[in-house]
Amino acid sequence: MSKPTLPQIALVAAPVIALVAEFIEPRDEPADAAAELALIAGKSTPYLIADLLSYVAFALFAVGVIGLVGMVRERGRLAARIGGTMTVIGALAMLSHSMVLLATRDIALIGDPAAMAPANEAMSDGLAATLQLFMLLFGFDLGLTVLVVALWRARLLPGWLAPAGFLALVADFSPTSYNAVIMYVVLIVVFGVLAARSRRAPLASPVPQPVG
Repeated sequence: MSKPTLPQIALVAAPVIALVAEFIEPRDEPADAAAELALIAGKSTPYLIADLLSYVAFALFAVGVIGLVGMVRERGRLAARIGGTMTVIGALAMLSHSMVLLATRDIALIGDPAAMAPANEAMSDGLAATLQLFMLLFGFDLGLTVLVVALWRARLLPGWLAPAGFLALVADFSPTSYNAVIMYVVLIVVFGVLAARSRRAPLASPVPQPVG
């Protein structure tokens, strides 16, 4: 029975840490940018912990996916490379999003929500936020969908998990404040099963030997 590899450990740890961050972050829904800053200032410690944990989680996603893609052979290899590249790009976008959230916390701690509200709105609705959202959708979410299908084609995941990447995408954009929670639970199942199966068999499918 082989042990889980470092990329698999990172991929299992990433959604677990991200899920913890989601539960730590306050779920209040402020009415406007000024109210949001006041909320962040009043609960600055939970926001700080949640944002730092999210940063660590998406760094682990990037590390884990890079290592995982290199282990896929033959069936699903091309799809794994495409999905892995997309996912890493999306994870880097989420890293930048975590830094923007930390910057928003710094703005909130200045102490004048009404005066700082325009800056908060600019950060939330500006070009940088739009690019992050684009990279999240066409990078992390769609990338995970392609990557999970590739892992299934490579016989590294059972067939019942083949739609899991798409389910994670749908969950992330569902109209609920717990959308990210649902997505991370799905990913914990996917990569947890992958890590468990890897202990019974090598992760990479065998490379054919030349006949001589």
